[in-house]
Amino acid sequence: MYIPCGKVEALLPTTRMVCVLLQQASSSIFIFTTRVLY
Repeated sequence: MYIPCGKVEALLPTTRMVCVLLQQASSSIFIFTTRVLY
């Protein structure tokens, strides 16, 4: 899952850090779920 931080930042610059955190969280959740399923 990829979140386009560039587009979000263009709309609201303060959401960049939140967007990056969401990217890291989604990637870690994806890794966690794949480890659990497989």
